[in-house]
Amino acid sequence: MDRITVYIDGSNFYHLLKTGFGKTNVDFERFIIKIADILQGRLVHVHYYNSPRRREDGENEYRAQQKFLNYLRTIPDFTIHLGRLEPREKECPECKAKYRIMVEKGVDVNIGVDMVKGAFDNFFDIAVLVSGDGDFSPLISTVKHMGKKAFYASTTPTFALNRVADDFLQINEVFLSDCWRE
Repeated sequence: MDRITVYIDGSNFYHLLKTGFGKTNVDFERFIIKIADILQGRLVHVHYYNSPRRREDGENEYRAQQKFLNYLRTIPDFTIHLGRLEPREKECPECKAKYRIMVEKGVDVNIGVDMVKGAFDNFFDIAVLVSGDGDFSPLISTVKHMGKKAFYASTTPTFALNRVADDFLQINEVFLSDCWRE
């Protein structure tokens, strides 16, 4: 039976859920078990990547994320990897007003390093990337070049990932029907 490791791009997944379904309260344990069942393999580990909210950017958002991360910590064989948020100044092209945005740093590169390391160390036979970010296509190609299978799961197919992945797992209403938390 193939060993499966899942790599979740948390921010990308959150926005896919919010945009596609209007809610984000996925039962991650059911979600990852469903992926393993579809691929008929044995789930060995899940890696979740995101950036921590900063208290100074909103107490409610910070507390909600802390509660969510504490929930994830209860899932067996589930590791949380946190990047960081950095401020960037932007300028409105029309009115020239300056404003600040927060940019996620250290997440995508950590997904890439961890997935390649997992392939190199033979920790899995199948890697599943939960993200629709086409920038990951070289990563998927590299993992396959190392003799592993590589899938991605998202709400819609991504051209760049379709070209290189072994297959696409569509996250839709049917897929998520029994994966929502109360």
